[in-house]
Amino acid sequence: MNRARHPDLPRYVMTRSETKANRQTSQQSASSCFFTRWIVRLSIFYLIYAALYRCSSTPFSFSYNPDHELLVCREMASMQAHVSPVLHEYAGKTHALLEPYAGKYMNAAHNAWKKASPVLHKTAKQAHSLYWTHVEPGARALYKQVHQWSLPHQRTVHNHYKKHVHPHVKKMGRILDPYVRTYHKDVHPHVVKGLNQLSDAQKASSKFYVDKLHPRIKQNLYNAYAYVRHTLFPFAHHHYVHHAHPHVKKMHDSVSTAVANTLRKYGIRDGSLTNKITESVQGTYHQAVDTVDEQLSKSGMKDGSVVNKVQDAAKQVYEKVDNAVDSAMKEHGMRDKTVADGIKEAYQHGKEAVRM
Repeated sequence: MNRARHPDLPRYVMTRSETKANRQTSQQSASSCFFTRWIVRLSIFYLIYAALYRCSSTPFSFSYNPDHELLVCREMASMQAHVSPVLHEYAGKTHALLEPYAGKYMNAAHNAWKKASPVLHKTAKQAHSLYWTHVEPGARALYKQVHQWSLPHQRTVHNHYKKHVHPHVKKMGRILDPYVRTYHKDVHPHVVKGLNQLSDAQKASSKFYVDKLHPRIKQNLYNAYAYVRHTLFPFAHHHYVHHAHPHVKKMHDSVSTAVANTLRKYGIRDGSLTNKITESVQGTYHQAVDTVDEQLSKSGMKDGSVVNKVQDAAKQVYEKVDNAVDSAMKEHGMRDKTVADGIKEAYQHGKEAVRM
């Protein structure tokens, strides 16, 4: 029985019983962690042994039988059937990606594996035969010895169970026996009857769907497809080709002609406006460069006249460029009438052509 903590004792100070309980808990957790690690290591060792020796027909062949007697071998065969193609695909992509950089090293490793594989297979085969001739009989004899040694302990555990656990189990069975009999007498028949009715309803609905509903749905879908494919589509295609397509083509030609005339009128289609603006800007730029060079050669750098002259030259260049652009746009009618007005005029021409 744990002693009560003194009221003057600080809360963070543990009593002797609490320290002992914490020590027992830490020991139990450490033992459980050790047991878990031991089981994980044993499982990994067993999987490696099964993959290399037990499941394959010959050692290191990595060919597994899906009908093997061991579950782990069947699982390995299933994994090989589903995962191996994906791994081969990724391996091929990786090999193609690394070939320009490490091709010679990979080829050297592949040749070394081809030379060493016969030796490895021979060694593995000898180890496999050695296991079945020497290790497996010894392991079987050891298992028999362990079983004989554990028989008295099994009897002791059985006696302890009969003495300490079985009376409580028997008592619990006597307490639950009336409820179990009531369930089997009053509830279980109705449960079985309900399950049978649900099964009959499911079978009847499935039979009705398969025999009557599914063929009708299939036939209606096929009739709809046949009507659309052989009746509705040819009718719509015929009326479009003979009635709608000539008007669409005529409207398209009229709109294309109006747009081409508008572009040609403003010099956008043949590029005359762009060429004139480019030539004017280049000529003005060369004149400005010559003017600046002439001004810099006439004046010195000691006074501030060079900065003022450069500013005046820049203003003159800007004015000349502006005048050149204005004159080019006026020649093509784009100063008084914008491109948007031209496109609007082309749209009106196209509309009148369609009406005609």
